[in-house]
Amino acid sequence: MIENSSIKLSKITEKDRDFYNQIYLDEELMKFVDSPYTIDESNKSFEITLNKISSSPKRLLLYIIRLNSNKQKIGLIGLRWNQLNKSSVEIGIIILKEHQGNNYANISNKLLINHAFENLGISSLIAISEKYNKSANKTLMNLGFKFQKQFIVKKSKKIKYKWQIIKEI
Repeated sequence: MIENSSIKLSKITEKDRDFYNQIYLDEELMKFVDSPYTIDESNKSFEITLNKISSSPKRLLLYIIRLNSNKQKIGLIGLRWNQLNKSSVEIGIIILKEHQGNNYANISNKLLINHAFENLGISSLIAISEKYNKSANKTLMNLGFKFQKQFIVKKSKKIKYKWQIIKEI
């Protein structure tokens, strides 16, 4: 568990399936990520996620973001290792719409970045955002991520940005 005075990150478990589905079925939340899933796709994705979390070597860490004040689940945040380049680790986050704009993405990202750098031996993180997701791009810049490149996803034709942050020595 990773936490500060306002946020707690706890590893996702089977008990979190409904919350996971709530996020991945939501068209508004998924608009900058991918097409929203069907319930079958979301359940299959959840099973794959649980398998990746327990795999060795490490492929994925996924956390539920909770408010410490009332234990309410407000989002998901995770780290995903690139299987072709083990030194490349991607951070990603989704916050429920009603909790966006309250600095929770910034706080949660800081917690996980610090954990990755201090406890997991990671020296560099990448993040992928959609060009038009101004809130995500601003958050990444505020966290110290540096813009790396722009690219187009062939399947969706969406313009994405790749960002990177390197551990300070």
